[in-house]
Amino acid sequence: MNMTPNMIAELISAIARLLWPLLIAGVVLFFQKQIRALLSGSSEVAFKVFGSELIVKPSSVQRAIEAKDGEGNSPLTLPPIQSDEPLPADYLFVNHTSFLRPEKQSEFRQQTGRPYTYYDVRVIVDSYYAGALDRVDYVEYLLHQSYPQPIQIRKNRAEKFLLKELADGEYVLLAKVYLKDRKSPLILQRYMTLWESGPQIP
Repeated sequence: MNMTPNMIAELISAIARLLWPLLIAGVVLFFQKQIRALLSGSSEVAFKVFGSELIVKPSSVQRAIEAKDGEGNSPLTLPPIQSDEPLPADYLFVNHTSFLRPEKQSEFRQQTGRPYTYYDVRVIVDSYYAGALDRVDYVEYLLHQSYPQPIQIRKNRAEKFLLKELADGEYVLLAKVYLKDRKSPLILQRYMTLWESGPQIP
């Protein structure tokens, strides 16, 4: 029986599907000592393959867990960061929620002069790291250009730089976060999803 190219391809694919689990199991067995060391939090793990050595080290940013608060959240702490050192990618982030108040729609339409459905939106800058918000001087929010005041500044650290606004459509909000010890702001963004009853934010 002559095999067509399609039949050969299907045969190779079937063999590959059978061999992959065996290959993975073999790799796990071969490197089980190194994998155990890596999972146990070892400071450095070396893998040797065909004469080449691969060294895996933990991140240079050590994040120690502080005591949990009453809600079970664990703020993260960092060693002191110098002003010229890069910050972790998740050091600060923008969070938001929205909700719809049907009883307020006529008031909002009269206020804006536009016949749209308006959602209340709440925006904050937050962090998983203890003390991170204390380093923020102020936040400059860049809203959609259709707003009467598309650029708004918030300095209310106690409320996580809370912004309260209305929205009649979804857009990408930008936040320029100015830190007390850095010249250039951090640029964060958030897609402003509109929910009729959005999640609670701190």
